[in-house]
Amino acid sequence: MGLVYRRNVEAVPVRVYTDADWANNEEDRKSVSGVLVQVFGCPVSWQTKRERIVSKSSTIAEYLAADDGVEEAVWTKMQVERLMKSQDGPAIPAMMDNKSTIKRLTNGKSSDAQKTVDCRFFSIREAVTSGLLQLIYCPTTEMLADGLTKALGTTRFHELRAAIGIQLIPSSAGGEVLG
Repeated sequence: MGLVYRRNVEAVPVRVYTDADWANNEEDRKSVSGVLVQVFGCPVSWQTKRERIVSKSSTIAEYLAADDGVEEAVWTKMQVERLMKSQDGPAIPAMMDNKSTIKRLTNGKSSDAQKTVDCRFFSIREAVTSGLLQLIYCPTTEMLADGLTKALGTTRFHELRAAIGIQLIPSSAGGEVLG
């Protein structure tokens, strides 16, 4: 198994997928966050993390995942722009499967239930209002970070693995550029 990087000049320079599995642990009800960052459609960074705090709603769990993803994607975008000697590229598409989270971040409304994560909320909100980030709804069936937050059935696992770009690489291809 390995990552396959194919040239895709039509892909956006940096895209981030974020997802959360809210209160999935029955012992402490802490959520799991998943983040996948792509550069020109190829995965360059991913993480699965059990959150340190208990989220009081699925929206808050999604904020925490989104904040981790935005931080990683902004850093990645800076590196890509430095390498390509360009600045002010397009907004980073942030793919999320929770419409409530997108709506609240887009409208900039923080409620009492979100006070514990206000700093993270406003960090994302600032990235949206400055044009650095564009929040995009991504159906769960297309959410590449889904496999980073929960156990999946075999079929779904294989679908996501292929969509991310992880493939069985022939041993004869060691170090070669494929396709």
